Amino acid sequence: MSNAATISETELQPLRTIFFNENAAFWDSRIRAVDHIAIERLLDRGAFSSSDTVLDVGSGTGVAIPHYIERGIKDIYACDNSPAMVKILNAKFPDITILNHNYLKTMMMRNFVDRLVIFNTFPHFNKFEPVFRNSARYLKSGGRLIIAHSMNRCELTECHRRKGMWVENDILPSDEYFVKTFADFGFSKIEVEDSAEGFFASGMIA
Repeated sequence: MSNAATISETELQPLRTIFFNENAAFWDSRIRAVDHIAIERLLDRGAFSSSDTVLDVGSGTGVAIPHYIERGIKDIYACDNSPAMVKILNAKFPDITILNHNYLKTMMMRNFVDRLVIFNTFPHFNKFEPVFRNSARYLKSGGRLIIAHSMNRCELTECHRRKGMWVENDILPSDEYFVKTFADFGFSKIEVEDSAEGFFASGMIA
């Protein structure tokens, strides 16, 4: 049994934050070409428009932000739970709205974004249902929640196993889970794909 398995989720979540705080300073050096390719792919599949309001959840040091800007998107919000990551985000992107916020807690206004992106982040939430619930709350009618990863499920499981205690149990749930949970929270036009190119899931709110 792993060490992480002996720690409750209540105890583990702040340790995840410590992990990301400690790694924030050199996080950008770990970004790979495949991450940028995956972001471009999700932007294409998500039918983003320059007029969209975008909320980037678990933004880290902001790997996706330049891609939004390059597409002409001006109304960008970024959200992360790690103070160290947020400090770097603020320094790199002073002109966007950045929130140091636990996304599992409801704090934002309703119906204010067109596209809500969770890239390379979803497995690190200790509860998944509030992510869907809050996303449905924040999206405008016709808006899309996009959950994507530059690794597929198998690759990500192995990557987190190697990283060890604080993230080794952070895995993507099954395709069936995504389909059901999107539907449970009012999403339609659901897409879920786990492939050699990575993971992509999307749903549109009514």
